[in-house]
Amino acid sequence: MTVCRQCGSANDTGSKKCFKCGSQLIAPHMAGKIPCVNHANREATTSCAACGTRLCDRCAHNLEGIDYCEACAPEGAVPAEKDEDYEKVPVIASSGAERARFPARLLGALCDFVVVCGLSALALLALVALNKWSWAFVRNPKSPLFILFAVVAVLLAVAYQVVLISMDGRTLGKYIATVIVLRKDGTIAPLSAVLVRGFASLLSAGALGLGYAWALWDEDGETWHDKLSGTYAFRYRDTT
Repeated sequence: MTVCRQCGSANDTGSKKCFKCGSQLIAPHMAGKIPCVNHANREATTSCAACGTRLCDRCAHNLEGIDYCEACAPEGAVPAEKDEDYEKVPVIASSGAERARFPARLLGALCDFVVVCGLSALALLALVALNKWSWAFVRNPKSPLFILFAVVAVLLAVAYQVVLISMDGRTLGKYIATVIVLRKDGTIAPLSAVLVRGFASLLSAGALGLGYAWALWDEDGETWHDKLSGTYAFRYRDTT
């Protein structure tokens, strides 16, 4: 089993690319070397004395000078200092990647708007059912149910972006428009940045769409939510 450094998925040993995110499992500097079973970007410098699993110095559990893997380590074996390396692997080579253009971004945003409207419609239908199939609250913006619906609709719009972009860099709309949102170095953006982006996109849309339109004249083609979250929209080309 090889753990993907980008998304953490478990892949079959020997696989060159992650089945889930398509990232390279074997780093270029590892060409011709035997990788650690847990860290594909590290050379295996030892092996488990019990099962023979190849390990790097960060994975070995040592007892009286003998190395073991975590599964085979006997009581008293001392593990190496743990880390959370899983070195981030770029989904795309950002240095030569083309930034997503406004027409593609607009198409993606419109497709996502349709999806979010569909999710909101389902939420509205659920509230109507809870209200004994009465639609009266829809005509009263001050009613508790209407306010609840507004809050749910906003949270759905944010959650839709946050979940998908933090996993794959793309929402359904961005997938259609061949746009991917990543960090500057081409890796998947961390959850904190994606959360900021999700709520900042509401600001971009709420300001009569000015935050989105900003990409038309911005030197880097960035929207307000790009700038506030430190994320970048690239044109995505599947090379898997």
